Amino acid sequence: MPVDDSRAPVSVWEKLKVMSGVVASIIIPLVIGLTGYWYNNALKEREIQIRYVELAASILRDTPKESNKELRFWAARVIEHYSPVQLSEGALKELITINIYFGKKEIEKAADEIIRQTFEPGTPPLKQQKDSDTHSEKP
Repeated sequence: MPVDDSRAPVSVWEKLKVMSGVVASIIIPLVIGLTGYWYNNALKEREIQIRYVELAASILRDTPKESNKELRFWAARVIEHYSPVQLSEGALKELITINIYFGKKEIEKAADEIIRQTFEPGTPPLKQQKDSDTHSEKP
């Protein structure tokens, strides 16, 4: 019987084309899945940070007493940790020793600022941004 040689040999480029399709069909879903996982973890982490700030603010709303001094110190450190602008030692001491009211509006504003700084790194805090916007306008 005669051998059928009607098929031409497959070039290297054709083999690479087939292999790249297979590799892409595996890698693309993997990259999309990992990106979604990391993004979701970042959102969860920010939600936890917001809850810590809310807890710290609620502790600092209470009247300062000797019995809650250590707890107020912890709360002030939490506020300092998540603040885009670090507190001075004097401001930290005031948070611990003076009764400061944080309303729900202020807490939500602080939480929004944390989220904004997370997803838009390098942008100045809102107060600094507003100040620079007013200085850039011509009279």
